[in-house]
Amino acid sequence: MPAAFQAEFLLRRLQQQPPAPHYLLALSGGLDSVVLLHAFAQICHDPFFKSANLQVIHVHHGLQSEADLWAQGCQNRCETLAMPCVIERVNAQPQGKEGVEAAAREARYRVFAQHLQAGGLLLTAHHQDDQAETLLLRLLRGSGLSGLAAMAECRTFAQGHLVRPLLTYSRAAVLAYAQRHSLSWWEDPSNQSLDYDRNYLRHQIMPRLSERWLGAVKTLARATERVAESNALLQEVAVEDLAKLQHNSSYGKESLPVVALHQLSLPRLNNLLRYWLAQLNLPTPSHAQLQRVSAELLVAAQDRQPLVHWPGVELRRFDGRIYAMPPLQKWDASRRYPWDLQHPLSIEGLPEPLQPELLRELGLVLPRGVSVTVAFRQGGEVLRLAGRGVSKPLKKWFQEAKIPPWQRERLPLIYFEDQLVAVMISMESMLSCDYDCFFQR
Repeated sequence: MPAAFQAEFLLRRLQQQPPAPHYLLALSGGLDSVVLLHAFAQICHDPFFKSANLQVIHVHHGLQSEADLWAQGCQNRCETLAMPCVIERVNAQPQGKEGVEAAAREARYRVFAQHLQAGGLLLTAHHQDDQAETLLLRLLRGSGLSGLAAMAECRTFAQGHLVRPLLTYSRAAVLAYAQRHSLSWWEDPSNQSLDYDRNYLRHQIMPRLSERWLGAVKTLARATERVAESNALLQEVAVEDLAKLQHNSSYGKESLPVVALHQLSLPRLNNLLRYWLAQLNLPTPSHAQLQRVSAELLVAAQDRQPLVHWPGVELRRFDGRIYAMPPLQKWDASRRYPWDLQHPLSIEGLPEPLQPELLRELGLVLPRGVSVTVAFRQGGEVLRLAGRGVSKPLKKWFQEAKIPPWQRERLPLIYFEDQLVAVMISMESMLSCDYDCFFQR
């Protein structure tokens, strides 16, 4: 790729992706995004974009006194270039322990996700220097391979993809383009504050690295490509391992067999666990948390019910398997709900409404004058299962059905008057009783 950036190079880069129905360009008003906007305006009349909806978006964070001026300036610039522009105001004040930078970024990308249409491309102006800084920041924060891969040139985002078409160009190349075309831009005063880690790297560390090692920025940026390749290989291994463990399994994707996990080397086990949790949309564990999984969860005695957790995740063990889930919420098992069996019944804390069709499929009918109640386990319940001819405590049926203990008090119990007639194991199955008066024959 040539060192100098030109608009036609942007066109070639975007042509590497299939034509998208929507292109959303993020414009801050700073040097990088102004260059991206100008270059895109030069190529947007190409037949490649003939059926696409083109849009520019500026996020007004309200963090600087000049924010209104920047927003108006972005609007004026887009009008000059005949590019439609939308201005979105957000609350970028940090919550809890997060910093201003993180809060602003989260707010900004939430807006991008809301505006990006299905199958569209979000274009941002990150360049090679940004990539090098990101790598160093993540190294210093102890990130794993996935984090050290830094910013991908293209990745899935919201309903479409995020593309960083300037990522192979240096800040110097971007600046040279702006100077050649006599472009103007705004400098955010916060970019000079050394209180922010990225600014400290940019102003204090990167210049010294470049003085000592010529081409340091390019070398660091290329290193992220090698890391990304290694991470992709590990992903392939994790995909294969997970497929083997879940092949022909009657269990859901939320659990894995302990015996099979013991057969993996520790690095391979950790790689699998990270990937598995990511597939379940659960927060990634740290190295210390993975150590707890190996030291506490996988080696626990069969009669124990260990729990390893971190924010957003609980890992439990039962019957030779480990289960991953969001943290269990407080549960009031004393609640009772009347049900007419004519309409679905919604209960707070259950993933879906209870469907009367499931009871009807079992032949369960409501005798006249008999009330139906949904309750939850209190202890001591007895059930005679259909076709089994024997009554047992519900606890025993749960054990035979291998229902994890933490789920048992959350399973709906169906009562006709004061008689337990069914237990909803899932939204698709149940344990039902063997009392003739409640069944069609």
